[in-house]
Amino acid sequence: MEFLTVHAPEAATARLEAELARFGKDKSEPVNLLRFDWDNIWRELVNIGIYRRGPDVSEIGSTWMESLVAMQSLNPFSVRDIYHIGGKEIFLPVAWQNVATSSQQEVWGIPFRVDVRVIFYWKDMFHKASVDPVEAFSSMESMTAAFARMQAAGIPAWIAPTNNSHNTIYNIASWIWGQGGDFLTSDAKRTNLDSPTVQRSSRAYFDLLRFMPKQTSPFTDNDTLQLFFAREAATMVAGPWLLNSMRLDKGTADLVQHVGIAPMPGPSFVGGTVLVVWKHAKSAFNAVEFVRRLTSLEFQSDYCHASGLLPVRQDLWTEEFIHSDEYLPVFQKAIDSGRPFPPTKLWGMVEDHLARTMAVIWQELYALNMPGKPIDSLDEIIARHYGALSTRLNMTLSEPKDLSH
Repeated sequence: MEFLTVHAPEAATARLEAELARFGKDKSEPVNLLRFDWDNIWRELVNIGIYRRGPDVSEIGSTWMESLVAMQSLNPFSVRDIYHIGGKEIFLPVAWQNVATSSQQEVWGIPFRVDVRVIFYWKDMFHKASVDPVEAFSSMESMTAAFARMQAAGIPAWIAPTNNSHNTIYNIASWIWGQGGDFLTSDAKRTNLDSPTVQRSSRAYFDLLRFMPKQTSPFTDNDTLQLFFAREAATMVAGPWLLNSMRLDKGTADLVQHVGIAPMPGPSFVGGTVLVVWKHAKSAFNAVEFVRRLTSLEFQSDYCHASGLLPVRQDLWTEEFIHSDEYLPVFQKAIDSGRPFPPTKLWGMVEDHLARTMAVIWQELYALNMPGKPIDSLDEIIARHYGALSTRLNMTLSEPKDLSH
């Protein structure tokens, strides 16, 4: 058997390898571990789906599952399989939403780890500017006002990726959902990108560019992390893995005590990873048993903590667990009030187009950006690019094609 997953910290990898060795011994069949970076794993997953060979079980990003389902490359989990794993009741409801397809008739993945977006900030920087973080992050309007005060105090308030990054979508979703908007209509046949609500809330997010450190080229995901760790920006959006990264880095471990976290201005995007069994798996029975082991209470308790994401099992979210770390109550609140993206087989395509369009908007804004000043043409820029993208996407969404070929 082969298991494909993403690279994880050393302690998490050691725990995973021990579980694989135990499973291999029980089944008299070794389990080979394949690991990829997040930047490269999607390409590998597509190749596996196309050529129908490779690992038996894979850990994938939750937003990718529907695209692989559309390629007809995955094995569904039967009612009996789900019962054997423990039943959907053992998982956080929002995590189960990530694997329930739009038809609700088949389950193609099992939740593995939870990621949720929250706001991270440097407590002392907010104190220095006499800005109350609770008030600052209570709405998108109060965030803009708070950042203006911080900028007036000479403190760079905000950092976010401005290149072609899917994290822009994961972040901006909170602004859009918080105003009652959404990316797609309820039947997923059209986009809502031309709605006043979506464009107004998007404007509030893109307008935060004026509070970022001055730079002529886009910020990558890694740039945002490095600038935040270097305390050259007071605020950023990330998941629980950010704290793990800081604690494992000798250069930032001592700084964790100065980091605060706060809920997003609207519902948080809740994603994470799911486990899938490929259609070409040599033994579907052993593959399902392997998934059961990886979602067991014991393994989830150890591995999720070591890997930097959060457990998907409801029974691990006890009062003792929640209050064992000062950050967990905020993560719990964000998970409880958050939501995933719509379970439609074309969401992967929509997300790719959105990321590219938002990168073009950022690029156009860079040419106009004056630090500390709003961009007068921002509304027009967003309306123009969102309108063009909406026209293209609506043609595809209204007449979905078979993506299996």
